[in-house]
Amino acid sequence: MNTWWRFVGAVSSRYEPNTYRGSLKALVPLDLTLSLLAKRSYTAYRLWSAYADLTGPLFDRAGGPPLATEDGALLGDLQRDGYAFAASRLPADEVRHTRGYLLSLYEEAHSHARRYPTQTDLSWTERGITFQVLRSCGRTRFHFSAESLAHAETPGLLRRFARDERVAALLGAYFEIGEVLPGLPYFMAEVMDTSATLESWHVDCLRETVKVYLSLDDMGEGKGPVRYLPGSHRIDEARHHLFHEIARGGLGPAYFDKHECAALDRAGVPITVPFNTLILFDTRGFHAGSLCRTDRRIILANGYRPVTATRLNPRLFRDPAPALYPWQRRPHDWQAT
Repeated sequence: MNTWWRFVGAVSSRYEPNTYRGSLKALVPLDLTLSLLAKRSYTAYRLWSAYADLTGPLFDRAGGPPLATEDGALLGDLQRDGYAFAASRLPADEVRHTRGYLLSLYEEAHSHARRYPTQTDLSWTERGITFQVLRSCGRTRFHFSAESLAHAETPGLLRRFARDERVAALLGAYFEIGEVLPGLPYFMAEVMDTSATLESWHVDCLRETVKVYLSLDDMGEGKGPVRYLPGSHRIDEARHHLFHEIARGGLGPAYFDKHECAALDRAGVPITVPFNTLILFDTRGFHAGSLCRTDRRIILANGYRPVTATRLNPRLFRDPAPALYPWQRRPHDWQAT
């Protein structure tokens, strides 16, 4: 009996607490079985994908915020290109105040990190905030928990951005579902310093996700803008094969090799925006970072997924054929100029 309850606990810990409500709990055994099979054969993966699409409407819950009429064009851009941007409607003085608060956290983080000069990347938690100093790529990140957002010293704008009703309405329309969940895979702030390390072109996952950035500075071409290949969010047979490789091998196959990246460098579009702008992009499309060459880039970042993407799925279980990243498979190729 104890073994059974350990098994139940291990399965239930892999999905959001409110995903399987009421009679939907009956789908857990089938979701589990198909997810595990999908990691082992492409045919089973396609069966899981078709089954997930067929049963997805069962998880739809009405009652999401209505899409504002003026956001119809924004939705159209997101549907057509896979990315969109627009002025945020957040008060500029609050955005500047939040920027100052994040810079104070940045100074605190680097004061702490100086005690460990030989460590490339550091992570620790204080006051409900998980601090990350990633020296390898020049990024400092702050992941905010519900506890940290409740602190009196935390700017109210962070609480509002953690669950933005405008964004929820827009993405409900984009995913064609009544409930979208924020904070997946994370809700954080990031300060990017100048760095020589460039993020490779990649897709994030096989799960439907839109990331939302708020620019706390002007984000020109020298300030590390996200790059995106317009239209690459559309799912075809080749993309399903890639998703299956991710399902069985982890995120190694999600990153493209140096020659593929060179072609995407030519075709991709940098998403350059002014201060206090929202940027939204579908992470199943091809995207990459870019170098921050001047000063710093400061953003808030939040991920949103439809409730259907929080079901049991192949990404939640051990990969049967773990794959290396391209720069691990062919290090000399990546070092070549």
